Amino acid sequence: MDPYGCRTRPRAGAGGAVVVLGVLLGLVAAAVNALFSFGMLFATDSCGTGASGGDARVCDGGVWAVVVALPWVGLFGGVTAAVVVGVTLVRQGRSPWPGLLVGLGLYVVLLVTSLVTVFG
Repeated sequence: MDPYGCRTRPRAGAGGAVVVLGVLLGLVAAAVNALFSFGMLFATDSCGTGASGGDARVCDGGVWAVVVALPWVGLFGGVTAAVVVGVTLVRQGRSPWPGLLVGLGLYVVLLVTSLVTVFG
């Protein structure tokens, strides 16, 4: 803080670090989503066979589609939320790091919702 009581701006390098970490987290999330989507291709193998998992929730085509889409919606929604919150914070003269947490939180909530639907 300067001696006149004005708010100081975040360091110039903070924005670059947030962008780099955001891109890396986005790539990791995309890889997780791709593996989850690949696994979901086989989730309905036992549907209608009389096996123990033959009456699972994912045997319904609509539920299967929603479960596959939720992590991707979480990824795109999380990126959008992170950018909007980060830009808003920077315009207010604050650090953009909380924006990354908001985006990550949104992604994790939707991914966990999909996993609980499949395995819970």
